[in-house]
Amino acid sequence: MRALRDALLQNSDWERAGEEYAREQSRFFQVTHKVCGWLWTLFLDPSAEAGALRQKAMPKIMEDLMRVPDHLAGGPDLPADEAVRVRLFGED
Repeated sequence: MRALRDALLQNSDWERAGEEYAREQSRFFQVTHKVCGWLWTLFLDPSAEAGALRQKAMPKIMEDLMRVPDHLAGGPDLPADEAVRVRLFGED
């Protein structure tokens, strides 16, 4: 709702504000979807490939829980780039 409020407050043309809000919501969804996909792969995927990822990632996560991105609580404005993915999967 913050994104809608901000768009409406920053633009007196409500159609333009609605378009801005839609773009921001799309970005929020894309970031959240990407990070949830990473978390699903690491914690829930039953495949052998995911098991191999867990073998590498989990010892590092146990040493530093901050490796796990917190976009579900912290929101989609947190970084969700390749560096975050590499850190989560213990590829650094």
